[in-house]
Amino acid sequence: MTGHDGGVAGSGLRAAIVSVGTEVVSGDQVDTNAAWVATRLRTLGARPVLVVAVGDGMEELVDALAIAAERADIVVVGGGLGPTPDDRTRDAVARFAGVDLHRREDVVAMIEDRFAGFGRTMPAVNARQADIPVDGVVMPPVGTAAGFSLEVGATTLHVLPGVPWELRRMFDHHVAPVVLARSGGRVLVTHVVHLAGLGESDVATALADVEDAAGADGVDIAYLATGRGIQVKLSASGGDQDVVEAVLAEHLDRVVSVLGPAVVGIDGDGLEVGVVAALRAAGLTIATAESATGGQVAARLTQVPGASQVVRGGVVVYATDTKVSLAGIDDAVLADHPPVSEAVTKALAIAVRERLGSDIGVATTASAGPTAQDGVPVGTAVWAVADATGARVWSRRLPGDRDDVRDRLSTAAIDAVRRHLLAEFDHLDG
Repeated sequence: MTGHDGGVAGSGLRAAIVSVGTEVVSGDQVDTNAAWVATRLRTLGARPVLVVAVGDGMEELVDALAIAAERADIVVVGGGLGPTPDDRTRDAVARFAGVDLHRREDVVAMIEDRFAGFGRTMPAVNARQADIPVDGVVMPPVGTAAGFSLEVGATTLHVLPGVPWELRRMFDHHVAPVVLARSGGRVLVTHVVHLAGLGESDVATALADVEDAAGADGVDIAYLATGRGIQVKLSASGGDQDVVEAVLAEHLDRVVSVLGPAVVGIDGDGLEVGVVAALRAAGLTIATAESATGGQVAARLTQVPGASQVVRGGVVVYATDTKVSLAGIDDAVLADHPPVSEAVTKALAIAVRERLGSDIGVATTASAGPTAQDGVPVGTAVWAVADATGARVWSRRLPGDRDDVRDRLSTAAIDAVRRHLLAEFDHLDG
């Protein structure tokens, strides 16, 4: 189930995004730039109406620009501003606009300065990155590629490099203020509630009354199912950010209240952030023993700043014999039970806690596919949590392909630690 379309209500400023690169069109590279730009445009009050991915061919580029400009007031172009012959975006923009390219010596100097900052001399070929369409307004390079804006009829083209960090910084410094001014200062505010342990339909059913009340106040609620849990996205727009924030906060509180312990974080604070914070607050440490997840649990915990205070370490015990040699479980357990089993997973959680000297141990095993393991059906996942009093283990058939099972299992394991820290379980089994 989804909410409304999430557009900016009342916004007349239409925006299009053109992502340039054969690697994007061929599927060799995921187009994260378009998703980021679309989100930022909505936040600034524009309404994205078109996203186009196009290869590096000149005719295709010109056609894509024409399609985007026909449908939008603002077109954000990302990619194709490098120094090599296949970087044709600047040439395509000039052809589409019916103007010449002009080598800007001031931009050449900027690029030379960038290279000097890296301790290098600018190669001659990079001077091509200073070729700007006549009447283009330059955006100084943050890497080695300058961007530019150009009016073409009633449409403004904002042309940015494709390297994500360069595109984002240039957009925020140069494009965002223009978009906000043209949208009349109408802003979009969004909050995301991260959940674990509930399905999408369960969440939507629980929030039915909340969603009706939110809609009456102009707040949009949408749902997104991911391999790491459900997300509830609340959005509202208006001319006064403080007013919008206040309205949104009221409904955010209602969502959190209704969903209770299933809420694992808000906005950037996802499940692992909450678990690391809870471990720190309790003065506890954790260790991991992972088979099917291959280190995902440890990786997700350690990506959180401050994790070094609580994560003792972890072992990846993918091969059966390493469950004994690395984690330290009794080989008799493996003699009596398959590697993917509640008994083995529970033993792993207990053993890794003891071996690494942590307060809590967490372990995962699964038959992730594509074929069954030792007669255990594909999708069977097992996870366990142990502390000084004992251990508790869970098992489930998880849907999806191999990657889905691994993602869902790592989430289930981390969420089990979270619920243990919340004292949601009466006790761990001795």
